[in-house]
Amino acid sequence: MIVIIYSSFPNKEAALHVGKYLLNNQLIACSNISPITSQYIWKGKFHEETEYAAYFKTTITKKGEAIKCIKKMHPYEIPIITSEQLVVNNAYKSWMDRVLS
Repeated sequence: MIVIIYSSFPNKEAALHVGKYLLNNQLIACSNISPITSQYIWKGKFHEETEYAAYFKTTITKKGEAIKCIKKMHPYEIPIITSEQLVVNNAYKSWMDRVLS
């Protein structure tokens, strides 16, 4: 099992900054960052804008600390931070374990 942590960011630089910090501190093994179009209501107003979706791949044991860092570094007042445990192929899991050991 691995953990995928998802969050969206206002710009690519913020997502890359958090991802790089998590990688350099061995809290994640990989991040995937992509542009997305988001629609939402914030403070009573409709917004449609480009955000960046970030998927951070980590282990169950590092999940809590990774989420704590994301919350601390996130530029949004109320960021979305979700996590899901996934079964992955053995070779990928072995690689992650080596990277994060």
